[in-house]
Amino acid sequence: FQHETLRQFKILECIGVKPTTLIPQVDIIHHPVSRIENDKTSQQILINPGARDPRRRWPVDHFTTVIDALMERGHDVFINLMPEEKQLGEEILNRVKKPERVEIGSPHLSHLAYILWQSSLVISNDTGTMHLAMALRRPTVGLYWYGNFLTYGPLFLGHGQALISWTTSCPECQQNLMTAMCSH
Repeated sequence: FQHETLRQFKILECIGVKPTTLIPQVDIIHHPVSRIENDKTSQQILINPGARDPRRRWPVDHFTTVIDALMERGHDVFINLMPEEKQLGEEILNRVKKPERVEIGSPHLSHLAYILWQSSLVISNDTGTMHLAMALRRPTVGLYWYGNFLTYGPLFLGHGQALISWTTSCPECQQNLMTAMCSH
């Protein structure tokens, strides 16, 4: 259980590269898209409900509750999904109160970086999208499963907040998720 950032720095030091900071940073210098599609403003909030490992996914009902509350407060919502997560997007659209106000997309990485940079807040499961948002110094709410928080969570929270699930077993079959996966 060594933190991955520190482990990667050790590897770099072995080849003579000395890190200058412990906080990953990415800056957007130029992007060919002058504004986000549909003329989104700084009130846009990006939601990333997917994750490859199901243990890192916050429940869909929780996301829809948050999305409805954000829209009630006047925010636009962009849901970022991988192309293979199309069903997850449809499930969310079927549950939110105003699906016509939710935009879903799977942008190319460079366009995703620009959308993140323009967003006023990013709420995401523990994914590359969330880590990129943090490197762009965007306000983030990162949703972590505790096993991943220990090794992949931010070393410093700076612009973000981490919410951690301490669940160790499957709610359906009680399988210990630290030692094996189940079908749920």
